[in-house]
Amino acid sequence: MTVLAHRGSASSKSAAASCSVLQAGPEPAELPPQEAPYLWTARLLPTAFPLEHHNITTDTRRAALPARPVLSPLGNTQRSSLRNMPGVPSGKGCDACRKQKKKCDQAKPACARCKRLSIPCIGSGKQRYKFKVQTVEFGSDTPQVIDGDEETSSSSSSGGSASPPPPFQALVRVPSSATTIITHTLISRLEVTDLRYDITCYGDFLRHIPSRLGQNEALDASADALATTFSTLHRPQGYQSVDALTKYVRALKALRVCLSNPRKSRTPETMCAVYLIMICQGWLGREDDHHTSHGEGLAYLLRAAAQEQWKEGFEAEMIITFCIPVVIESITNPKVRLEKWFWDMLDNFKKTQPRTTTPEGAQAREVKESSGGIPSLSIRNLGMIPDFINKPESHRMDITCAYHRLRLDMDKMSHIVKAVSWPPGSSPTLMQLRLSRSYYSAYSVLLSIFSIIGQLMQAFDPYNLSLVGEGALCCTEVVTMAQNISQYRPLGASHVPMTLSIAWASTEEPVMKAQLEMLLSEYQQDWMVTKWMTMGIWWRNKFAELREKLAPKVQTDEEELTLIRNGASQLETYKPVEECCVQ
Repeated sequence: MTVLAHRGSASSKSAAASCSVLQAGPEPAELPPQEAPYLWTARLLPTAFPLEHHNITTDTRRAALPARPVLSPLGNTQRSSLRNMPGVPSGKGCDACRKQKKKCDQAKPACARCKRLSIPCIGSGKQRYKFKVQTVEFGSDTPQVIDGDEETSSSSSSGGSASPPPPFQALVRVPSSATTIITHTLISRLEVTDLRYDITCYGDFLRHIPSRLGQNEALDASADALATTFSTLHRPQGYQSVDALTKYVRALKALRVCLSNPRKSRTPETMCAVYLIMICQGWLGREDDHHTSHGEGLAYLLRAAAQEQWKEGFEAEMIITFCIPVVIESITNPKVRLEKWFWDMLDNFKKTQPRTTTPEGAQAREVKESSGGIPSLSIRNLGMIPDFINKPESHRMDITCAYHRLRLDMDKMSHIVKAVSWPPGSSPTLMQLRLSRSYYSAYSVLLSIFSIIGQLMQAFDPYNLSLVGEGALCCTEVVTMAQNISQYRPLGASHVPMTLSIAWASTEEPVMKAQLEMLLSEYQQDWMVTKWMTMGIWWRNKFAELREKLAPKVQTDEEELTLIRNGASQLETYKPVEECCVQ
Protein backbone atom coordinates (compact mmCIF):
# COMPACT_ATOMS: atom_id res chain seq x y z
CA MET A 1 0.00 0.00 0.00
CA THR A 2 1.54 3.32 -1.01
CA VAL A 3 0.88 6.80 0.38
CA LEU A 4 1.95 9.89 -1.58
CA ALA A 5 2.92 12.77 0.74
CA HIS A 6 4.60 16.11 0.13
CA ARG A 7 8.19 16.37 1.25
CA GLY A 8 8.48 17.36 4.88
CA SER A 9 4.85 16.63 5.85
CA ALA A 10 3.75 14.31 8.66
CA SER A 11 1.67 11.18 8.09
CA SER A 12 -2.02 11.64 8.86
CA LYS A 13 -3.83 8.94 10.88
CA SER A 14 -7.01 9.62 8.96
CA ALA A 15 -5.43 8.27 5.75
CA ALA A 16 -6.00 4.55 6.38
CA ALA A 17 -7.22 3.72 2.87
CA SER A 18 -5.11 2.91 -0.16
CA CYS A 19 -3.22 5.83 -1.75
CA SER A 20 -3.41 9.53 -0.81
CA VAL A 21 -2.02 12.26 -3.05
CA LEU A 22 -0.70 15.29 -1.21
CA GLN A 23 -0.24 18.30 -3.43
CA ALA A 24 1.64 21.47 -2.49
CA GLY A 25 0.70 25.13 -2.88
CA PRO A 26 2.80 28.14 -3.84
CA GLU A 27 6.04 28.92 -2.05
CA PRO A 28 6.33 32.31 -0.33
CA ALA A 29 8.37 34.85 -2.23
CA GLU A 30 10.89 35.73 0.45
CA LEU A 31 11.62 35.20 4.12
CA PRO A 32 12.21 38.14 6.51
CA PRO A 33 15.77 37.59 7.75
CA GLN A 34 15.14 39.05 11.18
CA GLU A 35 12.43 36.51 12.02
CA ALA A 36 12.99 32.96 13.07
CA PRO A 37 11.62 30.31 10.67
CA TYR A 38 9.15 28.95 13.17
CA LEU A 39 7.71 32.45 13.80
CA TRP A 40 7.21 32.94 10.09
CA THR A 41 5.57 29.56 9.86
CA ALA A 42 3.30 30.31 12.82
CA ARG A 43 1.98 33.42 11.08
CA LEU A 44 0.94 31.30 8.08
CA LEU A 45 -0.75 28.55 10.09
CA PRO A 46 -4.47 28.82 10.87
CA THR A 47 -5.10 29.82 14.47
CA ALA A 48 -7.35 26.81 14.99
CA PHE A 49 -4.41 24.39 14.71
CA PRO A 50 -1.73 24.46 17.46
CA LEU A 51 1.87 24.14 16.43
CA GLU A 52 2.38 20.86 18.27
CA HIS A 53 -0.12 19.14 15.93
CA HIS A 54 2.07 19.69 12.89
CA ASN A 55 5.40 18.39 11.68
CA ILE A 56 7.14 21.73 11.00
CA THR A 57 10.50 21.69 9.24
CA THR A 58 13.30 24.05 10.22
CA ASP A 59 14.16 24.70 6.60
CA THR A 60 14.89 28.44 6.36
CA ARG A 61 13.51 28.55 2.81
CA ARG A 62 10.20 26.69 3.18
CA ALA A 63 7.62 25.38 5.63
CA ALA A 64 4.92 22.79 5.29
CA LEU A 65 1.40 22.36 6.56
CA PRO A 66 0.12 18.99 7.78
CA ALA A 67 -0.33 16.49 4.98
CA ARG A 68 -3.96 16.46 3.86
CA PRO A 69 -4.92 13.30 1.98
CA VAL A 70 -7.05 13.61 -1.12
CA LEU A 71 -9.31 10.56 -1.02
CA SER A 72 -11.10 11.25 -4.31
CA PRO A 73 -10.03 12.67 -7.69
CA LEU A 74 -9.84 16.47 -7.63
CA GLY A 75 -11.32 18.72 -10.27
CA ASN A 76 -9.51 21.70 -11.75
CA THR A 77 -11.14 24.12 -9.28
CA GLN A 78 -10.19 21.96 -6.30
CA ARG A 79 -6.60 21.61 -7.48
CA SER A 80 -6.33 25.35 -7.99
CA SER A 81 -7.65 26.13 -4.52
CA LEU A 82 -5.25 23.58 -2.99
CA ARG A 83 -2.26 25.07 -4.81
CA ASN A 84 -3.23 28.58 -3.74
CA MET A 85 -3.71 27.61 -0.10
CA PRO A 86 -1.38 29.66 2.13
CA GLY A 87 1.53 27.80 3.62
CA VAL A 88 1.54 24.99 1.03
CA PRO A 89 4.67 25.44 -1.15
CA SER A 90 4.84 24.12 -4.67
CA GLY A 91 8.56 23.87 -5.44
CA LYS A 92 8.53 23.43 -9.23
CA GLY A 93 11.99 24.81 -9.84
CA CYS A 94 14.70 22.93 -11.72
CA ASP A 95 16.89 20.40 -9.99
CA ALA A 96 20.00 22.63 -9.94
CA CYS A 97 18.18 25.57 -8.30
CA ARG A 98 16.47 23.27 -5.80
CA LYS A 99 19.80 21.70 -4.85
CA GLN A 100 21.37 25.11 -4.15
CA LYS A 101 18.10 26.42 -2.63
CA LYS A 102 17.92 29.22 -5.17
CA LYS A 103 14.78 30.74 -6.62
CA CYS A 104 14.11 29.47 -10.15
CA ASP A 105 12.24 31.58 -12.73
CA GLN A 106 11.21 28.35 -14.55
CA ALA A 107 12.04 29.88 -17.92
CA LYS A 108 12.15 27.71 -21.04
CA PRO A 109 14.24 26.07 -22.38
CA ALA A 110 16.55 26.98 -19.45
CA CYS A 111 16.12 29.17 -16.41
CA ALA A 112 18.25 32.32 -16.02
CA ARG A 113 20.56 30.83 -13.40
CA CYS A 114 21.30 27.66 -15.38
CA LYS A 115 21.79 29.72 -18.54
CA ARG A 116 24.19 32.06 -16.74
CA LEU A 117 26.19 29.15 -15.26
CA SER A 118 26.00 27.11 -18.51
CA ILE A 119 24.68 24.02 -16.76
CA PRO A 120 21.85 21.69 -17.84
CA CYS A 121 18.40 22.82 -16.70
CA ILE A 122 16.50 19.67 -15.75
CA GLY A 123 13.13 19.26 -14.06
CA SER A 124 11.86 22.79 -14.43
CA GLY A 125 8.09 23.06 -13.96
CA LYS A 126 7.64 19.53 -12.64
CA GLN A 127 5.65 18.69 -9.52
CA ARG A 128 7.54 16.65 -6.90
CA TYR A 129 6.02 13.95 -4.75
CA LYS A 130 7.37 11.91 -1.90
CA PHE A 131 6.28 8.27 -1.67
CA LYS A 132 5.91 6.55 1.66
CA VAL A 133 5.19 2.86 2.11
CA GLN A 134 2.21 2.35 4.38
CA THR A 135 1.24 -0.99 5.92
CA VAL A 136 -1.93 -1.82 7.81
CA GLU A 137 -1.87 -4.63 10.35
CA PHE A 138 -4.93 -6.82 10.86
CA GLY A 139 -6.92 -5.75 13.88
CA SER A 140 -5.53 -2.19 13.79
CA ASP A 141 -7.11 0.85 12.19
CA THR A 142 -3.93 2.91 12.39
CA PRO A 143 -1.62 2.65 9.36
CA GLN A 144 2.10 2.52 9.94
CA VAL A 145 4.24 4.55 7.56
CA ILE A 146 7.73 3.31 6.79
CA ASP A 147 10.04 6.28 6.32
CA GLY A 148 11.64 6.60 2.93
CA ASP A 149 13.26 9.42 1.03
CA GLU A 150 12.47 8.21 -2.45
CA GLU A 151 11.12 11.01 -4.63
CA THR A 152 9.84 11.05 -8.15
CA SER A 153 8.74 13.89 -10.36
CA SER A 154 6.08 14.09 -12.99
CA SER A 155 5.20 16.69 -15.51
CA SER A 156 2.37 19.01 -14.59
CA SER A 157 1.04 18.65 -18.10
CA SER A 158 0.55 14.89 -17.69
CA GLY A 159 -2.39 15.27 -15.31
CA GLY A 160 -0.35 14.68 -12.12
CA SER A 161 0.49 11.03 -12.89
CA ALA A 162 3.62 9.78 -11.11
CA SER A 163 5.93 6.94 -11.97
CA PRO A 164 5.02 3.75 -10.08
CA PRO A 165 6.69 3.12 -6.73
CA PRO A 166 8.80 0.03 -6.07
CA PRO A 167 6.85 -3.24 -6.44
CA PHE A 168 4.75 -3.88 -3.36
CA GLN A 169 2.05 -6.53 -3.30
CA ALA A 170 -0.68 -5.85 -0.79
CA LEU A 171 -2.27 -8.76 1.03
CA VAL A 172 -5.88 -9.11 -0.02
CA ARG A 173 -8.19 -10.90 2.36
CA VAL A 174 -10.78 -12.89 0.42
CA PRO A 175 -14.20 -13.07 2.09
CA SER A 176 -14.79 -16.59 3.36
CA SER A 177 -16.94 -18.64 5.69
CA ALA A 178 -16.38 -21.73 7.79
CA THR A 179 -17.68 -23.92 4.95
CA THR A 180 -15.34 -22.45 2.34
CA ILE A 181 -12.37 -22.81 4.66
CA ILE A 182 -13.17 -26.50 5.25
CA THR A 183 -13.73 -27.00 1.52
CA HIS A 184 -10.40 -25.44 0.56
CA THR A 185 -8.56 -27.46 3.20
CA LEU A 186 -10.14 -30.75 2.12
CA ILE A 187 -9.44 -30.05 -1.55
CA SER A 188 -5.79 -29.45 -0.75
CA ARG A 189 -5.69 -32.87 0.93
CA LEU A 190 -7.36 -34.54 -2.04
CA GLU A 191 -4.80 -32.99 -4.40
CA VAL A 192 -1.91 -34.84 -2.75
CA THR A 193 -0.29 -37.01 -5.42
CA ASP A 194 2.11 -38.94 -3.17
CA LEU A 195 0.64 -42.44 -2.84
CA ARG A 196 1.93 -42.64 0.71
CA TYR A 197 -0.55 -39.92 1.71
CA ASP A 198 -3.23 -40.21 -0.96
CA ILE A 199 -6.57 -40.44 0.88
CA THR A 200 -8.40 -41.61 -2.25
CA CYS A 201 -7.25 -45.08 -1.26
CA TYR A 202 -10.33 -45.07 1.00
CA GLY A 203 -12.60 -44.65 -2.03
CA ASP A 204 -12.84 -42.54 -5.16
CA PHE A 205 -16.14 -41.09 -3.97
CA LEU A 206 -14.17 -38.89 -1.54
CA ARG A 207 -13.49 -36.55 -4.47
CA HIS A 208 -17.18 -35.58 -4.50
CA ILE A 209 -17.34 -34.58 -0.83
CA PRO A 210 -16.24 -30.91 -1.29
CA SER A 211 -19.25 -30.23 -3.52
CA ARG A 212 -21.60 -31.54 -0.80
CA LEU A 213 -20.28 -29.52 2.11
CA GLY A 214 -22.58 -26.97 3.70
CA GLN A 215 -25.66 -29.23 3.64
CA ASN A 216 -25.06 -31.48 6.64
CA GLU A 217 -23.46 -30.49 9.94
CA ALA A 218 -22.05 -33.97 10.57
CA LEU A 219 -20.40 -34.13 7.14
CA ASP A 220 -18.89 -30.65 7.56
CA ALA A 221 -17.49 -31.47 10.99
CA SER A 222 -16.14 -34.89 9.95
CA ALA A 223 -14.54 -33.45 6.80
CA ASP A 224 -12.89 -30.78 8.94
CA ALA A 225 -11.65 -33.45 11.35
CA LEU A 226 -10.32 -35.56 8.47
CA ALA A 227 -8.46 -32.65 6.88
CA THR A 228 -6.95 -31.63 10.22
CA THR A 229 -6.01 -35.14 11.31
CA PHE A 230 -4.36 -35.71 7.93
CA SER A 231 -1.66 -33.22 8.96
CA THR A 232 -0.50 -35.60 11.73
CA LEU A 233 0.13 -38.62 9.49
CA HIS A 234 3.79 -37.76 9.00
CA ARG A 235 4.31 -37.97 12.76
CA PRO A 236 4.70 -41.24 14.67
CA GLN A 237 1.46 -43.17 14.97
CA GLY A 238 -0.48 -42.38 18.10
CA TYR A 239 0.40 -38.69 17.99
CA GLN A 240 -2.69 -36.69 18.89
CA SER A 241 -2.71 -32.94 18.41
CA VAL A 242 -5.10 -30.80 20.40
CA ASP A 243 -6.65 -29.36 17.24
CA ALA A 244 -7.24 -32.80 15.70
CA LEU A 245 -8.79 -34.22 18.88
CA THR A 246 -10.98 -31.15 19.32
CA LYS A 247 -12.37 -31.42 15.80
CA TYR A 248 -12.79 -35.19 16.13
CA VAL A 249 -14.92 -34.72 19.26
CA ARG A 250 -16.84 -31.95 17.50
CA ALA A 251 -17.54 -34.33 14.61
CA LEU A 252 -18.84 -36.99 17.02
CA LYS A 253 -21.20 -34.48 18.62
CA ALA A 254 -22.48 -33.29 15.24
CA LEU A 255 -22.99 -36.90 14.15
CA ARG A 256 -24.97 -37.65 17.31
CA VAL A 257 -27.26 -34.70 16.57
CA CYS A 258 -27.82 -35.79 12.96
CA LEU A 259 -28.53 -39.40 13.94
CA SER A 260 -31.19 -38.21 16.38
CA ASN A 261 -32.91 -36.34 13.54
CA PRO A 262 -35.11 -38.76 11.51
CA ARG A 263 -34.89 -36.54 8.45
CA LYS A 264 -31.07 -36.43 8.39
CA SER A 265 -30.17 -39.83 9.82
CA ARG A 266 -30.64 -41.68 6.51
CA THR A 267 -29.11 -39.17 4.16
CA PRO A 268 -25.96 -40.07 2.19
CA GLU A 269 -24.13 -37.17 3.84
CA THR A 270 -24.66 -38.67 7.30
CA MET A 271 -23.43 -42.08 6.10
CA CYS A 272 -20.36 -40.45 4.63
CA ALA A 273 -19.75 -38.65 7.93
CA VAL A 274 -19.68 -42.00 9.77
CA TYR A 275 -17.12 -43.33 7.29
CA LEU A 276 -14.89 -40.27 7.65
CA ILE A 277 -15.02 -40.56 11.44
CA MET A 278 -13.96 -44.21 11.14
CA ILE A 279 -10.94 -43.08 9.12
CA CYS A 280 -10.06 -40.44 11.73
CA GLN A 281 -10.37 -43.04 14.47
CA GLY A 282 -7.84 -45.22 12.68
CA TRP A 283 -5.42 -42.29 12.45
CA LEU A 284 -5.87 -40.93 15.96
CA GLY A 285 -6.60 -44.09 17.93
CA ARG A 286 -4.26 -45.72 20.39
CA GLU A 287 -3.94 -49.25 21.66
CA ASP A 288 -6.08 -48.57 24.72
CA ASP A 289 -9.19 -47.77 22.66
CA HIS A 290 -8.98 -50.37 19.91
CA HIS A 291 -12.23 -52.02 20.98
CA THR A 292 -14.27 -48.98 19.91
CA SER A 293 -15.67 -49.46 16.41
CA HIS A 294 -18.17 -47.69 14.22
CA GLY A 295 -18.75 -50.80 12.11
CA GLU A 296 -22.07 -51.56 13.77
CA GLY A 297 -23.32 -48.05 13.13
CA LEU A 298 -22.18 -48.21 9.53
CA ALA A 299 -23.98 -51.53 9.09
CA TYR A 300 -27.16 -50.00 10.52
CA LEU A 301 -26.97 -47.06 8.11
CA LEU A 302 -26.22 -49.38 5.21
CA ARG A 303 -29.34 -51.35 6.07
CA ALA A 304 -31.36 -48.14 6.09
CA ALA A 305 -29.82 -47.10 2.76
CA ALA A 306 -30.98 -50.36 1.20
CA GLN A 307 -34.50 -48.95 1.31
CA GLU A 308 -33.50 -45.85 -0.64
CA GLN A 309 -33.48 -45.58 -4.41
CA TRP A 310 -29.84 -44.61 -4.83
CA LYS A 311 -28.80 -45.90 -8.22
CA GLU A 312 -25.75 -43.99 -9.44
CA GLY A 313 -23.19 -41.30 -8.79
CA PHE A 314 -21.85 -40.40 -5.38
CA GLU A 315 -24.38 -42.48 -3.42
CA ALA A 316 -23.81 -45.67 -5.41
CA GLU A 317 -20.01 -45.49 -5.19
CA MET A 318 -20.24 -44.77 -1.48
CA ILE A 319 -22.49 -47.74 -0.71
CA ILE A 320 -20.34 -50.16 -2.70
CA THR A 321 -17.30 -48.94 -0.76
CA PHE A 322 -19.11 -49.31 2.58
CA CYS A 323 -19.96 -52.94 1.89
CA ILE A 324 -16.34 -54.04 2.40
CA PRO A 325 -15.91 -52.83 6.02
CA VAL A 326 -19.39 -54.12 6.87
CA VAL A 327 -18.51 -57.59 5.52
CA ILE A 328 -15.26 -57.59 7.52
CA GLU A 329 -17.13 -56.46 10.63
CA SER A 330 -19.67 -59.26 10.22
CA ILE A 331 -16.88 -61.88 10.33
CA THR A 332 -15.65 -60.94 13.79
CA ASN A 333 -18.76 -59.27 15.25
CA PRO A 334 -21.81 -61.53 15.75
CA LYS A 335 -24.02 -58.45 16.17
CA VAL A 336 -23.57 -57.58 12.50
CA ARG A 337 -25.47 -60.00 10.28
CA LEU A 338 -25.86 -59.83 6.52
CA GLU A 339 -29.50 -60.68 6.08
CA LYS A 340 -31.99 -60.41 3.23
CA TRP A 341 -31.69 -56.63 3.02
CA PHE A 342 -28.03 -56.96 2.05
CA TRP A 343 -28.67 -59.30 -0.86
CA ASP A 344 -31.66 -57.26 -2.07
CA MET A 345 -29.48 -54.16 -2.10
CA LEU A 346 -26.84 -55.97 -4.16
CA ASP A 347 -29.51 -57.07 -6.63
CA ASN A 348 -30.64 -53.48 -7.07
CA PHE A 349 -27.11 -52.26 -7.72
CA LYS A 350 -26.42 -55.16 -10.06
CA LYS A 351 -29.22 -53.94 -12.31
CA THR A 352 -27.91 -50.38 -12.44
CA GLN A 353 -24.17 -51.24 -12.46
CA PRO A 354 -22.85 -47.91 -11.09
CA ARG A 355 -19.61 -46.81 -12.71
CA THR A 356 -16.82 -44.77 -11.24
CA THR A 357 -16.12 -41.38 -12.77
CA THR A 358 -12.34 -41.21 -12.21
CA PRO A 359 -9.83 -41.93 -15.03
CA GLU A 360 -8.14 -44.73 -13.10
CA GLY A 361 -11.57 -46.24 -12.42
CA ALA A 362 -12.36 -46.25 -16.12
CA GLN A 363 -9.02 -47.88 -16.95
CA ALA A 364 -9.52 -50.47 -14.21
CA ARG A 365 -12.92 -51.25 -15.68
CA GLU A 366 -11.35 -51.79 -19.11
CA VAL A 367 -8.77 -54.18 -17.65
CA LYS A 368 -11.49 -56.01 -15.77
CA GLU A 369 -13.64 -56.41 -18.88
CA SER A 370 -10.71 -57.54 -21.02
CA SER A 371 -9.64 -60.12 -18.42
CA GLY A 372 -13.12 -61.47 -17.85
CA GLY A 373 -13.44 -59.96 -14.37
CA ILE A 374 -12.49 -61.29 -10.95
CA PRO A 375 -15.62 -63.08 -9.66
CA SER A 376 -14.09 -63.79 -6.25
CA LEU A 377 -13.94 -60.05 -5.52
CA SER A 378 -17.62 -59.39 -6.18
CA ILE A 379 -19.54 -58.07 -3.19
CA ARG A 380 -21.92 -61.03 -3.35
CA ASN A 381 -19.12 -63.59 -3.10
CA LEU A 382 -17.36 -61.61 -0.38
CA GLY A 383 -20.60 -61.47 1.55
CA MET A 384 -20.68 -65.28 1.71
CA ILE A 385 -17.46 -65.51 3.74
CA PRO A 386 -19.10 -64.83 7.14
CA ASP A 387 -21.51 -67.72 6.52
CA PHE A 388 -18.62 -69.95 5.44
CA ILE A 389 -16.85 -69.29 8.75
CA ASN A 390 -19.86 -69.39 11.06
CA LYS A 391 -21.75 -72.25 9.36
CA PRO A 392 -19.17 -74.26 7.40
CA GLU A 393 -21.03 -77.59 7.50
CA SER A 394 -24.05 -76.27 5.61
CA HIS A 395 -21.89 -74.53 2.99
CA ARG A 396 -19.29 -77.20 2.25
CA MET A 397 -20.11 -77.39 -1.47
CA ASP A 398 -20.10 -73.61 -1.77
CA ILE A 399 -16.73 -73.47 0.00
CA THR A 400 -15.26 -75.99 -2.44
CA CYS A 401 -16.56 -74.04 -5.44
CA ALA A 402 -15.26 -70.79 -3.99
CA TYR A 403 -11.81 -72.33 -3.48
CA HIS A 404 -11.46 -73.49 -7.08
CA ARG A 405 -12.74 -70.14 -8.32
CA LEU A 406 -10.13 -68.42 -6.15
CA ARG A 407 -7.34 -70.46 -7.74
CA LEU A 408 -8.36 -69.25 -11.19
CA ASP A 409 -8.73 -65.65 -10.05
CA MET A 410 -5.34 -65.74 -8.32
CA ASP A 411 -3.69 -66.82 -11.55
CA LYS A 412 -5.50 -64.08 -13.46
CA MET A 413 -4.75 -61.37 -10.90
CA SER A 414 -1.06 -62.29 -10.72
CA HIS A 415 -0.66 -61.47 -14.42
CA ILE A 416 -2.48 -58.16 -13.98
CA VAL A 417 -0.28 -57.22 -11.02
CA LYS A 418 2.81 -57.97 -13.07
CA ALA A 419 1.53 -55.74 -15.87
CA VAL A 420 0.93 -52.75 -13.58
CA SER A 421 4.12 -53.13 -11.52
CA TRP A 422 6.85 -50.59 -12.22
CA PRO A 423 10.54 -51.44 -11.82
CA PRO A 424 12.91 -49.05 -10.03
CA GLY A 425 13.99 -46.14 -12.21
CA SER A 426 10.79 -45.95 -14.26
CA SER A 427 8.59 -42.84 -14.35
CA PRO A 428 4.93 -43.88 -14.31
CA THR A 429 2.17 -41.30 -14.34
CA LEU A 430 -0.05 -40.61 -11.35
CA MET A 431 -2.93 -42.51 -12.92
CA GLN A 432 -0.69 -45.52 -13.52
CA LEU A 433 0.53 -45.44 -9.92
CA ARG A 434 -3.01 -45.28 -8.58
CA LEU A 435 -4.03 -48.11 -10.86
CA SER A 436 -1.12 -50.19 -9.59
CA ARG A 437 -2.13 -49.42 -6.00
CA SER A 438 -5.72 -50.48 -6.69
CA TYR A 439 -4.69 -53.85 -8.13
CA TYR A 440 -2.24 -54.50 -5.34
CA SER A 441 -5.07 -53.83 -2.92
CA ALA A 442 -7.34 -56.25 -4.79
CA TYR A 443 -4.59 -58.85 -4.85
CA SER A 444 -4.12 -58.42 -1.10
CA VAL A 445 -7.83 -59.11 -0.55
CA LEU A 446 -7.61 -62.20 -2.76
CA LEU A 447 -4.68 -63.54 -0.75
CA SER A 448 -6.60 -63.00 2.49
CA ILE A 449 -9.66 -64.83 1.18
CA PHE A 450 -7.52 -67.62 -0.22
CA SER A 451 -5.89 -68.13 3.19
CA ILE A 452 -9.28 -68.27 4.93
CA ILE A 453 -10.94 -70.60 2.43
CA GLY A 454 -7.78 -72.72 2.32
CA GLN A 455 -7.95 -73.23 6.08
CA LEU A 456 -11.59 -74.27 5.76
CA MET A 457 -10.64 -76.78 3.06
CA GLN A 458 -7.83 -78.16 5.23
CA ALA A 459 -10.25 -78.45 8.14
CA PHE A 460 -12.53 -80.63 6.00
CA ASP A 461 -9.62 -82.64 4.56
CA PRO A 462 -6.57 -82.37 6.88
CA TYR A 463 -4.66 -85.12 5.04
CA ASN A 464 -4.73 -83.40 1.64
CA LEU A 465 -1.10 -82.39 1.09
CA SER A 466 -1.93 -80.34 -2.00
CA LEU A 467 -3.92 -77.95 0.16
CA VAL A 468 -0.93 -77.59 2.48
CA GLY A 469 1.33 -76.78 -0.48
CA GLU A 470 -1.06 -74.16 -1.83
CA GLY A 471 -1.27 -72.58 1.61
CA ALA A 472 2.54 -72.34 1.82
CA LEU A 473 2.67 -70.79 -1.65
CA CYS A 474 0.03 -68.25 -0.61
CA CYS A 475 2.12 -67.22 2.41
CA THR A 476 5.14 -66.73 0.15
CA GLU A 477 3.04 -64.48 -2.08
CA VAL A 478 1.96 -62.42 0.93
CA VAL A 479 5.57 -61.85 2.01
CA THR A 480 6.64 -60.81 -1.49
CA MET A 481 3.69 -58.46 -1.93
CA ALA A 482 4.24 -56.83 1.48
CA GLN A 483 7.90 -56.18 0.67
CA ASN A 484 7.13 -54.71 -2.76
CA ILE A 485 4.39 -52.37 -1.61
CA SER A 486 6.12 -51.22 1.57
CA GLN A 487 7.32 -48.10 -0.28
CA TYR A 488 3.73 -46.79 -0.30
CA ARG A 489 3.26 -46.87 3.47
CA PRO A 490 1.27 -45.74 5.34
CA LEU A 491 -1.90 -45.08 3.32
CA GLY A 492 -0.90 -46.72 0.05
CA ALA A 493 -0.22 -50.02 1.87
CA SER A 494 -2.94 -49.81 4.53
CA HIS A 495 -4.53 -53.04 3.25
CA VAL A 496 -1.42 -55.17 3.88
CA PRO A 497 -1.46 -55.66 7.71
CA MET A 498 -4.72 -57.63 7.72
CA THR A 499 -3.39 -59.94 5.02
CA LEU A 500 -0.18 -60.45 6.99
CA SER A 501 -2.06 -61.33 10.18
CA ILE A 502 -4.29 -63.88 8.40
CA ALA A 503 -1.29 -65.44 6.63
CA TRP A 504 0.59 -65.64 9.94
CA ALA A 505 -2.34 -67.50 11.50
CA SER A 506 -2.60 -69.94 8.60
CA THR A 507 0.97 -71.29 8.64
CA GLU A 508 2.95 -73.36 11.13
CA GLU A 509 6.26 -73.29 9.25
CA PRO A 510 8.80 -71.58 11.59
CA VAL A 511 10.81 -69.66 8.97
CA MET A 512 7.73 -68.34 7.21
CA LYS A 513 6.12 -67.42 10.51
CA ALA A 514 9.23 -65.45 11.53
CA GLN A 515 9.19 -63.49 8.25
CA LEU A 516 5.52 -62.65 8.68
CA GLU A 517 6.08 -61.54 12.28
CA MET A 518 8.90 -59.23 11.20
CA LEU A 519 6.71 -57.64 8.53
CA LEU A 520 3.83 -57.31 10.98
CA SER A 521 6.03 -55.46 13.46
CA GLU A 522 7.18 -53.15 10.66
CA TYR A 523 3.65 -52.35 9.51
CA GLN A 524 2.44 -52.03 13.10
CA GLN A 525 4.36 -48.75 13.34
CA ASP A 526 1.84 -47.21 10.93
CA TRP A 527 -1.34 -48.10 12.82
CA MET A 528 -1.62 -48.04 16.59
CA VAL A 529 -5.38 -48.38 16.87
CA THR A 530 -5.35 -52.05 15.77
CA LYS A 531 -2.94 -54.59 17.22
CA TRP A 532 -2.36 -56.76 14.19
CA MET A 533 -0.62 -59.52 16.11
CA THR A 534 -3.67 -59.73 18.36
CA MET A 535 -5.82 -60.08 15.27
CA GLY A 536 -3.49 -62.81 14.00
CA ILE A 537 -3.90 -64.69 17.28
CA TRP A 538 -7.67 -64.39 16.94
CA TRP A 539 -7.54 -65.94 13.47
CA ARG A 540 -5.18 -68.67 14.64
CA ASN A 541 -7.62 -69.65 17.40
CA LYS A 542 -10.49 -69.51 14.93
CA PHE A 543 -8.71 -71.81 12.47
CA ALA A 544 -7.88 -74.24 15.30
CA GLU A 545 -11.53 -74.23 16.33
CA LEU A 546 -12.62 -74.99 12.77
CA ARG A 547 -10.10 -77.84 12.41
CA GLU A 548 -11.30 -79.42 15.62
CA LYS A 549 -14.92 -78.98 14.61
CA LEU A 550 -14.69 -80.17 10.99
CA ALA A 551 -11.98 -82.84 11.18
CA PRO A 552 -13.16 -86.29 10.01
CA LYS A 553 -13.72 -88.82 12.73
CA VAL A 554 -11.03 -91.51 12.52
CA GLN A 555 -11.76 -94.68 14.47
CA THR A 556 -8.77 -96.88 13.62
CA ASP A 557 -5.22 -96.55 12.38
CA GLU A 558 -6.19 -98.17 9.10
CA GLU A 559 -8.69 -95.39 8.37
CA GLU A 560 -6.08 -92.75 9.14
CA LEU A 561 -3.54 -94.49 6.86
CA THR A 562 -6.10 -94.54 4.08
CA LEU A 563 -6.72 -90.82 4.45
CA ILE A 564 -2.98 -90.11 4.34
CA ARG A 565 -2.59 -92.15 1.14
CA ASN A 566 -5.50 -90.33 -0.47
CA GLY A 567 -3.94 -86.99 0.43
CA ALA A 568 -0.58 -88.03 -1.05
CA SER A 569 -2.24 -89.18 -4.27
CA GLN A 570 -3.94 -85.81 -4.61
CA LEU A 571 -0.56 -84.11 -4.21
CA GLU A 572 0.88 -86.12 -7.13
CA THR A 573 -1.90 -84.96 -9.47
CA TYR A 574 -1.73 -81.32 -8.30
CA LYS A 575 0.05 -78.77 -10.49
CA PRO A 576 0.74 -75.41 -8.88
CA VAL A 577 -0.13 -72.24 -10.76
CA GLU A 578 3.26 -70.59 -10.39
CA GLU A 579 6.04 -70.67 -7.86
CA CYS A 580 5.79 -66.92 -7.27
CA CYS A 581 3.30 -64.52 -8.81
CA VAL A 582 4.65 -61.20 -7.56
CA GLN A 583 8.04 -60.13 -8.88
